[in-house]
Amino acid sequence: MTIATSTSYQGTFHGRPDELARVRKEIAAYLGECPVADDLVLIADELASNSILHTKSRAGSFHVRCELSPESVRLEVKDLGGPWRTRKKDDRPHGLDIVQALTGPDGWGTERTPGDTRVVWATLEWTGRTGCNDMNDTWETTVRTAANTMLRYPDKISDGLEAELYALLEKLGTAKADQPASTGTPDDAA
Repeated sequence: MTIATSTSYQGTFHGRPDELARVRKEIAAYLGECPVADDLVLIADELASNSILHTKSRAGSFHVRCELSPESVRLEVKDLGGPWRTRKKDDRPHGLDIVQALTGPDGWGTERTPGDTRVVWATLEWTGRTGCNDMNDTWETTVRTAANTMLRYPDKISDGLEAELYALLEKLGTAKADQPASTGTPDDAA
């Protein structure tokens, strides 16, 4: 098993959608065969997407930092700030729902930093896990449900996130016939 030899990674990216592939590639390369690499690449894609779509980084840049510890990894995306909109309870699913499904409710958050910038962070642990496929049924069910729900609204998520969600469903052994058909509109739409 090859895991990153350096304890930290840092990179700065332009606030453009085409940079998401580079974020995924660099985080995956840094983590190597880390037991939670696939999950963290998905989280990195979501946090970077949010930075581009919902902050002042769209017109500038954002910074990604990843740090390994013996049985955990922390990812941070620092953006150029802007308004943080709280979501309505009955609103459509978001990528942050998947982040929370992967990390747990206390495994991610946001912090304001000097200069009105913001850091969105996530931490994953793998204590007792022998690899990415050593997942319990509850975790698999939660992630599968969140991914299926989000994929029903492809016009509401980035192409990169959509591809990552389908890849995640395949990894979890969800047959293509059991994957959601895209409706593009919420169930309650008129």
